[in-house]
Amino acid sequence: EKCFVLPHGIDFSYFNLTSDISPKGNERYILTVSVVAPHKNLEVLIRAFSILKEKKVYDGKLYIVGDYKPYYFYYSRLRNLVKSLNLENDVIFTGKVRYEEVKRYYQNAEIFVFPSLAETFGIPLIEALYSNLPAIVSDGSLYPDLFIPFNEIAEDKALYFDPFSPEDLALKIEYLLANKSGPSTKDFVKEKYDMKEIVLKLVNVFNMIGKEL
Repeated sequence: EKCFVLPHGIDFSYFNLTSDISPKGNERYILTVSVVAPHKNLEVLIRAFSILKEKKVYDGKLYIVGDYKPYYFYYSRLRNLVKSLNLENDVIFTGKVRYEEVKRYYQNAEIFVFPSLAETFGIPLIEALYSNLPAIVSDGSLYPDLFIPFNEIAEDKALYFDPFSPEDLALKIEYLLANKSGPSTKDFVKEKYDMKEIVLKLVNVFNMIGKEL
């Protein structure tokens, strides 16, 4: 009974600063923000994107924003997949981006996708929801043996898909493209994950423990 749980606190202040919010003019794009690592399951996202292109339901790009050097073997595998699917002009690997610049990708994207098979938390999901960006994430309830915490983190503020099914992901993306309007998610994440609020909760717990001692 002396245990307590607090989520990561996130500093949302830099999201409110003025900046260029578009990677390339008015380019349409689907976004994921992630180090390019095997457990991020990016091949499923790329295959789902290919399905959308084949069906001609999306004429935008796929931006994969994150460092690919630590797992270059996996990045090379993904580049070969992109080439085999004839998506070399449509799938953009940005490489490492300064944290202060990441927000512009959130602010002008159409949909955020987080297809991970394992996460310690999932800060990019929180940042996307704070940006009121429609989000599609792996459904951890389907695979309890995997550590996918998104159902707990996002609750009903995200759309969930089977992370082993590019077809399911493509259907969910197509659905959101046609139904992007929805309730704001900014207040939800600000209330639960704002750094200032988390710090206050932590201080209160420390004070309570101090009184007991």
